[in-house]
Amino acid sequence: MARRVLIASGVTLAIAALVPFIASGRPKPPKPQDANYAAPAFTAVSASEHNNMGTSVCPAFAPSQQGEENNGDLNAKKGSFLENVQLPKGATITNFRLYANDFDADDSFAFLVRKQVGNGFAPAQDGYQVIAEVKTEGAVLNTMRAFDDSTIQAPKVDNKNFYYYIELVNCANIEPFSVQITYQPKAKKRNRR
Repeated sequence: MARRVLIASGVTLAIAALVPFIASGRPKPPKPQDANYAAPAFTAVSASEHNNMGTSVCPAFAPSQQGEENNGDLNAKKGSFLENVQLPKGATITNFRLYANDFDADDSFAFLVRKQVGNGFAPAQDGYQVIAEVKTEGAVLNTMRAFDDSTIQAPKVDNKNFYYYIELVNCANIEPFSVQITYQPKAKKRNRR
């Protein structure tokens, strides 16, 4: 009887010692990551796709004003602002969020855009796609709020064939703080020996 208990104990210890090695063969999926783009660092442009003399998401064309930073926000400057986006190849975008202090009746809009690139691509303006968009709503004084879009079109990042950027359109005295992109990194392949 003692011999059976000793053998059973030995087998149990051997299995317990192997569990970490077996588990290490299966990599854990990577955790979602967030990329933040500070609104006061965006570049002001005279007009943009969603804010120009022909059409605007604002009640009327909002001529751009040079940006001004105030304790981390783009301080109540109207117009169009652009920011380059760099995300890891193969990642999947899962959420697009705008943080802003919207305290009036007008809104601020953010668009996540991907543009196809390639030698000989014609017509050159084709391949433009808004893959996510969000806007502020309502008016709350002196409060940073989050506005989300999780319905991402073409969510897989393809840096070889596309470049990505954010277009921010500020219609009035809104103070955007940040645009945040949440993505799921591509799972790493397991090393086989």
